[in-house]
Amino acid sequence: MNFEYRVPMTRSGGRWDTWAQGESPWRPDGGGDSMSMAIWTSGARGAGDTRLEVVASARIARYLGASAFVPVVHTLGLEEPDPRGRAAYWCSGSWAARLVKTGPHAFLSPDPAWLGRLPQEFLGRPLRSGILGDLFRPWHRPLFVSPAQHESQAFGGRVHPDADSLLAHVLGAFPAYSTQELNWLPTIVSGPVAFAQEFRSFLVQGQVTAVSHTRSGHGRAGTTWQAHSRNEGPDTGDARRFAQDVADAMGPEDQAPGYCLDIGRLDSRQWAVVDARPAWSAEPCHCDPDGVVAAILASQMESLDWGWHPDPLTAAAAEPLPLAQTLVA
Repeated sequence: MNFEYRVPMTRSGGRWDTWAQGESPWRPDGGGDSMSMAIWTSGARGAGDTRLEVVASARIARYLGASAFVPVVHTLGLEEPDPRGRAAYWCSGSWAARLVKTGPHAFLSPDPAWLGRLPQEFLGRPLRSGILGDLFRPWHRPLFVSPAQHESQAFGGRVHPDADSLLAHVLGAFPAYSTQELNWLPTIVSGPVAFAQEFRSFLVQGQVTAVSHTRSGHGRAGTTWQAHSRNEGPDTGDARRFAQDVADAMGPEDQAPGYCLDIGRLDSRQWAVVDARPAWSAEPCHCDPDGVVAAILASQMESLDWGWHPDPLTAAAAEPLPLAQTLVA
């Protein structure tokens, strides 16, 4: 399977018409309704039989179903997908690990070290990528530590005052594992910062396709994207421009074909990257469904680079999906 990029496309009568074939510069043109689109093709077959399957979340399936690009269906993900179909998936990292263990599927993502390669001007604080074992040695100043690949309710990003705090957090999250087994978890560590506002963007081939406000403020006094409708909330123009500046700085060779980039405003002027994650598992918030779906499709194209691999613990826990049950009359 492979992706073919057709550009530009323009909305006409509720559908998308292809004008020409070429690269994929997803940029608004004129009134903002002309854009490029990633279309999944296989051989001579068109995009008409391609679908996006949203695993588990009926809410996200309904939201992304507003996209005009490909059919979007909801599935519980309880068994192996039909190999005769051509599907991309929105799913959790743990389900993606099960699918990968069941059979080959291209999931793409920024690699665990990608944030550490960003120019310092886009980070707003010291940041490096590495493995969890590097942080078990004593340190005595607050650091923000987060998994580089797979956050969970048990182990997510938070500020730790010292190594003892981190060790207690990690062992509490993974009681069945020793520190030696946890050593190799990919990890991001940075100086703690407080973002006044945070936004989520989706990108296709280095072009921002969708942006949404995600949260403002801190703690109980903060508000999230769920507190307002899609047409309300903070303006996203500055966030879109900053996300595009980041993508332009990295260039076409050093970013995944489709991914999600979280960014934030530190104060009235300074912006910084918060995180980068797979488009295929990112909450769409109030992002434009067309832009999100295009990024998800691009994040599952065949590529020799940017292949996603589950972290060692997620991979070890993943069970292959059971074969589909066929009823015989």
